[in-house]
Amino acid sequence: MNSLWNHVLLCLIGIFSLCCCRKTPPAIVPEAERDTLKLSGFVIEDIDKQADINSMNMQELRLFHSFLYARHGVLFEESDLRDYWRKQTQWYDTLSKRRAICDSSLVFTSLLTDEEQQLAALTSDLMEIRKQRNYLIYSNESAPNVENMVNLFQYAGIVDQSLMDELAVNGFALIPDSAEQLFQLYQENDAMGLPCFVTSDLMLQVMHLYHAYMLKTVEEERLSPLLADLCFSLYQSSLAQARKEKKDEKAAMNNAVFFAVPYSLVTGKNLKISGEYQIKMEEELAYIEQQTDHLSSLLPQTSVFPYSAFQSKGHYAHSIVLRRYYRALKWLQTASFNMNSEPQRRQAVMLALLLQSDAKALQSYLRLLQIMSILQGPPACASISQIHACLRNERVKTLDAAMTVKTQSAVKRFLSNAGAVCFIPPPFSLDDEILHQLTDQTPDAVRAFPKALDVFAAFGAQPAFERLFHHFQEDTLWVEYPARMTKMMDMVRNTTPDHHSLFHKWMDILLTLPNRPAETKARQRKEMTTASASWAKWKHDLLIYGVIPDHPDPLPVRSVGSEALPEAITPGYVEPNPLFWEKTLEWMQFTENFLKKYQLMTPDLQLRTDCLQRYLTRLKNVTDKQAGNELPDRSDYRFMTHIGDSIGQLSLSMVTPPVDRWQWTAGPDRCAAITETLYRRTTPPIASLFAQAGNVTCLYAIVEIDGFLYLTRGAAFDYLEFVAP
Repeated sequence: MNSLWNHVLLCLIGIFSLCCCRKTPPAIVPEAERDTLKLSGFVIEDIDKQADINSMNMQELRLFHSFLYARHGVLFEESDLRDYWRKQTQWYDTLSKRRAICDSSLVFTSLLTDEEQQLAALTSDLMEIRKQRNYLIYSNESAPNVENMVNLFQYAGIVDQSLMDELAVNGFALIPDSAEQLFQLYQENDAMGLPCFVTSDLMLQVMHLYHAYMLKTVEEERLSPLLADLCFSLYQSSLAQARKEKKDEKAAMNNAVFFAVPYSLVTGKNLKISGEYQIKMEEELAYIEQQTDHLSSLLPQTSVFPYSAFQSKGHYAHSIVLRRYYRALKWLQTASFNMNSEPQRRQAVMLALLLQSDAKALQSYLRLLQIMSILQGPPACASISQIHACLRNERVKTLDAAMTVKTQSAVKRFLSNAGAVCFIPPPFSLDDEILHQLTDQTPDAVRAFPKALDVFAAFGAQPAFERLFHHFQEDTLWVEYPARMTKMMDMVRNTTPDHHSLFHKWMDILLTLPNRPAETKARQRKEMTTASASWAKWKHDLLIYGVIPDHPDPLPVRSVGSEALPEAITPGYVEPNPLFWEKTLEWMQFTENFLKKYQLMTPDLQLRTDCLQRYLTRLKNVTDKQAGNELPDRSDYRFMTHIGDSIGQLSLSMVTPPVDRWQWTAGPDRCAAITETLYRRTTPPIASLFAQAGNVTCLYAIVEIDGFLYLTRGAAFDYLEFVAP
C-alpha cells in the first residue's frame, strides 16, 4: 500500500513541494461525470489514509485537503488555493467557473463521497493537532515553526535556504530591494497574490509625504500672503513713526528698511524709501541674492552676516513662491537686534511700541509666532513679542518711558538677559542639542560623533539606552557620557506641554516602535531602524507634492461572460503595535485641529487629511481585531490586498508637478531614500555625520491567521550612519 501511496503522492503532493514544483500541468482531466474522476488511474478509495497523511507537513495537508474539493470544482475563497489549482491543472479553471455559475447555492461538503468526507475530516483533525506546534522556543525566545507554514509554494524561486534559516530564528527576514517607494512592493504583492504584512514603515512614509504636502500648502497659500501683509503694514507704520518721532527718525527708518527687505523678498516687488535708506535696502537684497557672507550696514555686527544661509534648500527650491517665502522668513529669523547695543535696543523697543499701537498687526504677528512654534518647534531666542508684553505689563506707552533705567531693567529681566532678540525667533532643535551635548568636543576624541540612538535614549527609548551602554559601551569611551545623557533625559522630560510641536508629536509615534513590549532583540533592532530612518527623514524634510483622488476603485474581479465570480480573499496582517496606530491618529488629529484653529486648512488639504485618517483608522481597527483573536472581515482583507494602490494614489496626489504614474515623477522626490547631515564637527577630526535613510527593504514575516502560519511580505526602511569629510 505504501508503494501505491508514493505513486499517488508524486502526482498529488509532489507538484506543490517547494523543491520540486512542476511547471507543466499533471495529467488530471475531468470526465463527463464527477463520480468517474480518477487520479492517474487510481480512484481515491485506494489511498492508505492513516499511514500516508501522517507523513505530510502542514502545507501538504492543507493542499491535499483542498484537492478533495478542487476535483469537484469548488471555487475556493482563498486566493492562494484558487490560483494554485488553476496553475497546476488543466481542468480546475473551467470546472470551478462552471460550478460557481451553475451551483452557487450548493453546500460543497455534499459534493464529497463518504470516503472523501472521512479523509477530509481526518486531514482537518491532523491540521488542528499540528497547530499546537505553531511556535517553538529557541534561547528563551518564541519563534514560529517554519515547518507549519501553509503557503510556501507561493514563494517558489523567491525564498532560499538562508532566508529560511533567518525566518526560523527570528520569524522575519529583511532583504534589500531596488524599489523606489515602499508602496511599490505592496503593488507587487497584489499582482502576485502574496499576503501583505502592512508595516509601520509604509504608513510613516506616506505620513512624511503628507507632512511635506501640508507644509507646502500652508506656506504657499496661507503663510506667504500673511507674511507679505504683515511686513508691508509694519513698513508703513515705521515710516509714519519716523515722521512723528523726529528725535528717533533714524531708528524708525531702519525699522522701515528692516521690513521692506522681507516684503521685497516675499513678493518680488521693491518698495521706495528716500535717500540712504533706499541704498541700505538695495544692498541687503543684493547680498541675499549673492548668498555670500558679508558685513551689513543695516545690522551692525561684530562678525559677518550669514547671507549664505539664504540659499533655498529642500522643498523651498521647488517653486518661486516657496523660494521667496523661505528667504523672507530667513531674514526675519536671522536679522536680530543686539540688546547690548543702545541704538539697536532702542530700535527694538520702538518696534514693540509700534505693535502696541497697531492691533491688527499685533494680532497677525502673534498668530504667526504661534503657527511657527507648532510647525517648527519652540523658539531658540527671545522675540519682539516679549518686549511688547513687558512694556504692556509695565504700562509703558512712549519711547522715553520705555528707555528709562527702570523699564530697561524690567525688559532685561523679562528677556532673561538675552543678548539678541529676533522678530521671528528661529526654532530650538531639541534633537540637535542632544547630538551636540552627547559629543566629546575634545580634539581627536574617541567619541567624536553622536548617534541617532542618543536622541531616542534621551527621549526615553529603553532599548536605545541599553544598546548605547551595553553594546557600544559609550560610558567607557567618554567618562562624561553618563552624566551628559542624564542631563539630556531631564531636559526632554522638562519640556513643557506648551512647547509641544508637530515634531514632539512625531517623536511620540516613533517611541512606540522600540518601546513595544514583549519583543525579541532582533525585532527591537528592526523597530529601532525604522524609528531612526523616520527621524532622519523628518530632519531632511523630504517634500513631495501633487493632485489625484482618494482610495482607488475596486479592482475588477474575474468573470465568465456576463457572470461575475466571487472575488478571492488574500489574507493579510497589520503590524501588531496598537499604541503606534493610536499615536499616528493622535498626530493626525493634532495637525488637523492646528490647521483649523489657525485657519490654515484648504479643501485639497482636508481631502488628503481625511483620506489618510481613514486609512490609519482602518489599520488600527484591524490590529484591534488581531489582538482580540477576531478575524478581519472580507473588506479588511481586501483593503490590505490593495493597499499598495491606495497608498500609491495618495502619494501621487501629493507630488509636483502632477503626473498620472509614479515612474513619471522627476528628481529626488521620486525615491524614498535620503541622505541627511546629522552633525558637523568643527574640531579635529573635522568631518560630518551623515544618515542614509529610507532605502526600501523587503520584509518577510511569518504570522498566524486563523490558526495557520502564513509567510507574508511587506516593506521596511533601511538606515545607515557614516562619517565623511
